[in-house]
Amino acid sequence: MTKTTKAVLLSALLLPGSGQLLLKRYFTGVAFIVIALFSVTVVLSAALEQAQEIANQILQGKIAPDSAAIAEALAQQSQQADSTMLQLCTYLLIANWAISILHALWIGYKSPKLPPPKHSTSH
Repeated sequence: MTKTTKAVLLSALLLPGSGQLLLKRYFTGVAFIVIALFSVTVVLSAALEQAQEIANQILQGKIAPDSAAIAEALAQQSQQADSTMLQLCTYLLIANWAISILHALWIGYKSPKLPPPKHSTSH
């Protein structure tokens, strides 16, 4: 497996920017990682906040403890909440991931190729 393939797979499957680190593009790799971690933090924070609010409503008896009632409450809560920041961070995460993959591919193909090692034969 080539270094470019490994870099693309790391950026695609592990974390955006990890492929850049493998290709020794440290500044770019860290930038992709910071953007990804920020976006994930915002998205998870919003999800946990919604889950906590619904859990409190269940405990107060405002929502029945069954999946249909919880799903309905979640749908209503999502419509009422100001989700602009959440949507922006979700799109940012997706774009960051895609650009990280394409960048790893581009950098890998752009880097100079080394000639294959010569085998020494001694007689």
